[in-house]
Amino acid sequence: MGAADVWRAARAIGESGRPLVNAGLAIHSLRAAAPESIGELRRMADGFAGPIHIHVAEQTAEVDDCLQATGARPIEWLAKEGLLDRRWQLVHATHAVPAEIEAWRRAVPPR
Repeated sequence: MGAADVWRAARAIGESGRPLVNAGLAIHSLRAAAPESIGELRRMADGFAGPIHIHVAEQTAEVDDCLQATGARPIEWLAKEGLLDRRWQLVHATHAVPAEIEAWRRAVPPR
């Protein structure tokens, strides 16, 4: 399933007109999705108010794979790419380091 498929599915659920039903976007992780696909989905979701879910550092292997693929740690890469905003749910950030938490804080200032 590619970025366009995920976007179509979320839109179809959102436009279904069913009460109490909505949809967010889910990118499993930077290890499971190509950085290009994440960027494409983010561009398609410009103006989308729902949540964007991604696993960021649940396992050290996930961090290592992200470093190898992108040259950055997961949250660091998301911040560097300008992807983070209030919609992003950074799930299982177990192995995030202080610099990544600071990058998140800078990207999503308090209300």
